[in-house]
Amino acid sequence: MKNKKAETESSMAEQELSPKQKRRHARQVSAARAEGLMQGMVGLMRPSDVAIDCGANVGTVTQSFARSGALIHAFEPDPVAFEALEINTRGFPNVVRHQAAVGVAASKLDLMRSIDFDAGPLRQTVKSTLVAGSHKVDYDKKNAVSVDVIDFPKHLIGLLDQYEDVAVLKLDIEGAELELLNLLLDRNLLDRIRFIVAETHEKQFRPLAGDYAELRRRVAERYDNTKVFLDWI
Repeated sequence: MKNKKAETESSMAEQELSPKQKRRHARQVSAARAEGLMQGMVGLMRPSDVAIDCGANVGTVTQSFARSGALIHAFEPDPVAFEALEINTRGFPNVVRHQAAVGVAASKLDLMRSIDFDAGPLRQTVKSTLVAGSHKVDYDKKNAVSVDVIDFPKHLIGLLDQYEDVAVLKLDIEGAELELLNLLLDRNLLDRIRFIVAETHEKQFRPLAGDYAELRRRVAERYDNTKVFLDWI
């Protein structure tokens, strides 16, 4: 009863906030949820485990994973972010760093940068993408860089051949998660991963909103969000 009352009071208080205050409140709630998820994911891992961080950027999540003692494979294609990832994780011998993007097949593609890339390259690398259609990205190739893309299903199968399962898979790959998650679903490869957390980017790639809705439907048919969580930030 007390919990329901507290939720009602919290909801009423939120309704009284200004739009700016609501956005700040939403960010605080998301940050708290992400921190709780992070603790839960690290709690899943043991030194004998393997975990994968796709879209590692500067290594914040990679470092948290690595503190568990598990073997961590970290993928980051943007050379600006990868340099920071190398520096930030050099104290962790259990981190394997891959300067590459992850995809459904091996290739070499142009990585497109943010429209604001020149104003702060390192900060803006979180928006770098291989996927067309983002309103936040400069597609005239002024700041584009050619990057390697690995065949992620093949890499995942290789790890599963060595380990009983994968403890955690984190995907924050700026739109490329749509095609990759659908393929992993088609091949039943998510079954052998204990926990999958992904940030989907339907707000960034608005023309793909329908495809994202279908992905969410497919995931919900097979898994609950204690197995596959699609609202990572």
